[in-house]
Amino acid sequence: MARSLRPRGRLGGIGQPAHACACLGRPGSVDRLDGPARRHPGTDPPLGSRRPVISSLYGTHLNEAGILASTGTVGDSRAFALAESADGACKSEPVRRSAPFQTVQALKTATLQWVSWWNNERLHQHPGYHTPAEVEARYYQTKATPVTQ
Repeated sequence: MARSLRPRGRLGGIGQPAHACACLGRPGSVDRLDGPARRHPGTDPPLGSRRPVISSLYGTHLNEAGILASTGTVGDSRAFALAESADGACKSEPVRRSAPFQTVQALKTATLQWVSWWNNERLHQHPGYHTPAEVEARYYQTKATPVTQ
């Protein structure tokens, strides 16, 4: 099995590996990118021998299949770092603290409640210890133009 080039759950379902070769209909296409992973099926290669996450061959295969890559510019990892930070906070705060959940619906409800809290009540450091909802409201107040008839 080839090592995925994308985070888990991005192309697959929740908790399923997102194998690009399955989405592209090209068995083994990811193996050509992974090098050492091809020699050791089912295992990740040592950290020092991994190639860059996104290659031009990978992008070419996505374009041929009509798939839009969700990657930024070369060397721009800020979006992934932010997503990983929020994802880690979500897992550690509502999920691990309240686990195990009795049903999938209970997990979904807890996650949605946490996202609502994160967006509407939690004070974020970057925007001056305000909630995202406050920052957004302030933005639209300053950008609002009066309606003229």
